[in-house]
Amino acid sequence: MGDSEHRFGVDEAGKGPVLGSMFAAAVAGDPADLPDSVADSKRLSPERRADLDARIRDACEVGVAEIPVARIDHPETDMNALTVDAQASALDAVAADGLAGYVDAGDVDEERFGRRVAHGVAADVDVTAEHGADDEYTLVAAASVVAKVARDSHVETLAAAYGDVGSG
Repeated sequence: MGDSEHRFGVDEAGKGPVLGSMFAAAVAGDPADLPDSVADSKRLSPERRADLDARIRDACEVGVAEIPVARIDHPETDMNALTVDAQASALDAVAADGLAGYVDAGDVDEERFGRRVAHGVAADVDVTAEHGADDEYTLVAAASVVAKVARDSHVETLAAAYGDVGSG
């Protein structure tokens, strides 16, 4: 994966399911410090994701944001805006002025999505949004893992209360 000088990656999990919260994660640090086996979370077993989540958190700064069901179901919002908010909130937790990185675009217009995420962050960051960034950039793949582990934990809590809910 080609990260070069980019020092953060952001992705979300739980955008499509009908049950539970959506989560976004931002991972900031040196891509070389990440485990070699980091990949898009959809390509990894739950056990592998959990192991990588711990190793990613040891190697880099991590920010996680949750968009709860009440916000998702609110009639005055849309999934694009919520995805921007989630990614911006996660990134805001690890961002510093001058930091540059990639986010997985959650809008058909990558540039617009990137601008909207950058606008939602207090620090002055350089955001590049790309479709499929979780397959191209190690830090975005790492963020995908962290977001999916947070989402999986959330779904496990729902299952404990309501019975087997699958992936939500």
